[in-house]
Amino acid sequence: MKIAIVTFHWANNYGALLQAYGLRRTLEKMGHSVHFLDYAPPNKRVPWWRPLGLRQGRGMLAMQGMKRRCAQFRKEHLPATRRGDGLPKVEAICRDEGFDAIVAGSDQIWNGYGAGGRYNPVYFLDFALPKQCRRISYSACFGQADQPEETCSRGGPALRRFNALSVRNEVSREWVRKLSGQDACVTLDPTLLHDYSELVPEPAALGNYICVYSLGQEFRETGERIAARARQRLGLPIVTLYPDGRFRGAERRELSAGPIEWMRWLKGAGLVVTNSFHGTVFALKFGKPFISWAGSRPERLRDLLQRTGAGERLVVQFDPGAIDAVFDLPVSRDGLAAERRQSQEFLEDALS
Repeated sequence: MKIAIVTFHWANNYGALLQAYGLRRTLEKMGHSVHFLDYAPPNKRVPWWRPLGLRQGRGMLAMQGMKRRCAQFRKEHLPATRRGDGLPKVEAICRDEGFDAIVAGSDQIWNGYGAGGRYNPVYFLDFALPKQCRRISYSACFGQADQPEETCSRGGPALRRFNALSVRNEVSREWVRKLSGQDACVTLDPTLLHDYSELVPEPAALGNYICVYSLGQEFRETGERIAARARQRLGLPIVTLYPDGRFRGAERRELSAGPIEWMRWLKGAGLVVTNSFHGTVFALKFGKPFISWAGSRPERLRDLLQRTGAGERLVVQFDPGAIDAVFDLPVSRDGLAAERRQSQEFLEDALS
């Protein structure tokens, strides 16, 4: 089949790019031809050379390198249609290309707050498609337990038009039920379907640093205290990865890593400390000791870690005793073989 994926492939974000790559590779291994619908919401396309508004000059230059590497990753690994910004162009591309299916997902494509409180019809596939073209969601996510009014009022009718629905977690499944009356299958994030070994071989040296991947400023102090405790226990230096280069206590700040370099840093670490969903996913995938701390939206992390049997590695507030107990836990593996089979079977059935 000829398939288009609509997702956040345009974002300079490690998780967004790697989940897009993982879904593409999974579908191609099933024998399909896959392209990304080259759509981005208004004002979301940012050339890598555009300044980021950072105050520190060296940080700005380093992050320009990160954006350049993300752009190169898109060019080499995420084949796309012609550009289609705006609903009429999106409809024209889908008509002209003759796609057999459009797959929406994964990532927080249905989170109205991520779209500035507005409903985005493209991510809900709420536009005209040729009759033979199937509407499918794969591990789409609402991201949080509340949504803006426009998403609630317009999302339901759009969801009822899908031929097959899957979401990434129970919060999103409940939103689908609430808005549309439909049930959705809970499937794995695409990063958990692919091993990425062609991009990241085993590192030559392992375990001589603590790798911190911190998103946002809120609750950052909790992460800083966890990392400091880990350094005290393990005697290892702290390396932080973009986007939060101001993490206190770090001996090295790596701001210019692209998606491949980001995976290499995680894979080579002695310990991963993160509040990121995809940072946690890749720690699990690579069999790394890790500690995740909860931010303002802990639902996705809690759901993932409960399903993998690693719930004790999620820290809600700093407690030295609880942190020390995590160091004595066995290395977590993803433990998702059955769910991986179920997720692949969902795709096979949806596209049959």
